[in-house]
Amino acid sequence: MRFIALLPLFMVILTGCTEKKSDLDLFDEGKVAISLSVSQKRGYPPLFVSITGYLENRERQVEKEITQVKWVIKGPDNYERDIIQESANYQEEEDNKNDTFYFEQTFYRPGTWRVKLVLNDGEYVSRTIPIKVLEDHTTRRD
Repeated sequence: MRFIALLPLFMVILTGCTEKKSDLDLFDEGKVAISLSVSQKRGYPPLFVSITGYLENRERQVEKEITQVKWVIKGPDNYERDIIQESANYQEEEDNKNDTFYFEQTFYRPGTWRVKLVLNDGEYVSRTIPIKVLEDHTTRRD
């Protein structure tokens, strides 16, 4: 019976002996995700779009080992294309970090296109970015 009464005291002592994490450790443990940005989300064909992806947590870019970079593009009429870049590193040479990814695409066909970035065969997946290519009425044939 005495052991049961002392159990909460032992728990407090044990938890007090563990090393507390520093602010930097907690900061580094933030959820890592891909942030995508595009140069333009809508326009007339041919629509040239630059896409940049950053591997980051809530506060800053994060360096992780990235061995596979896959851009997934989906478009009108069930169009789907995967563009795989092995061991891609698009940071400046002196930085030599694997946290920035860059891709360019020209869209010629009107419709809504969707682009996302997948790293390390699905370890990190970005949200999908819609790109709207508008129909160019000036080239219409009557």
